[in-house]
Amino acid sequence: MQRTLPAMGIGYVHIRELGGYRGGYGNYTRTQEFKQGLKELMKLAREKSSAIMCVESYPSACHRRFIAKELKKRKWKAVHIVGKGKQQTL
Repeated sequence: MQRTLPAMGIGYVHIRELGGYRGGYGNYTRTQEFKQGLKELMKLAREKSSAIMCVESYPSACHRRFIAKELKKRKWKAVHIVGKGKQQTL
């Protein structure tokens, strides 16, 4: 993706602090590391349309649900694309 997306005019940024589902991710959202990653994501999203991607199709089984929950607390809206033309909010 790091090579393919820019070739199509799409920017790619990996925010390590938000990536990868792990046991205890709910607790992880309280760490300074997570908060810094979320801050970086919000900064990017203020500047450009942004998407969070993961190999897991459904946000209910993915770390994206925790990110969306934290964004919602900060008055942001997260829309999950779960298939062609299908959206879901948690």
